Amino acid sequence: MKASKVKSARDSHPFRPFVLYLADGRSIPVFRREYILTTPNGRTLVVSQPDDVFEIVDVNDIVDLKIAKRSRQNGTRTIEDRNQGTFEVDKMTIEQIRRLYEAQPFQPFVIHLASGRTVEVPHREFMWTAPTGRTIVVALPDESVDIIDLLLVTDVVRLPSANGSKKRRRDR
Repeated sequence: MKASKVKSARDSHPFRPFVLYLADGRSIPVFRREYILTTPNGRTLVVSQPDDVFEIVDVNDIVDLKIAKRSRQNGTRTIEDRNQGTFEVDKMTIEQIRRLYEAQPFQPFVIHLASGRTVEVPHREFMWTAPTGRTIVVALPDESVDIIDLLLVTDVVRLPSANGSKKRRRDR
């Protein structure tokens, strides 16, 4: 497979998860853009998996690449992997937001949407999650709210603490 096809899938806007199929029969899902690194010569890839395992792949070993499709039944994005079954890729974003929301101490974060818009969550009191976990409401500084379907979230980025302080050392 040509490195340009992998680069095109990785750099697509909005990013859509995909699976790399290798000549040895293995398949490697790529859930997020930042989970795949290409060496400068473009011949070697490093792919991070959710369980913190890294796969190192020679581009010449890739025989196919399949892009995730949106399910007609419930709107979730899935990767149909002929070797490992179906992956629901949207759960990663939902879990990522949940971890940031519940973090102690809370650290502000920005939600990036497929439309290119961003929504900042400066503190946990500014966000509410629907019971299903698929929709969130974020209060904005102008007293309006954004209602966000998490299926439209492409990335979540942690910001520095609002007060800029670091953890304090206790004096003894």
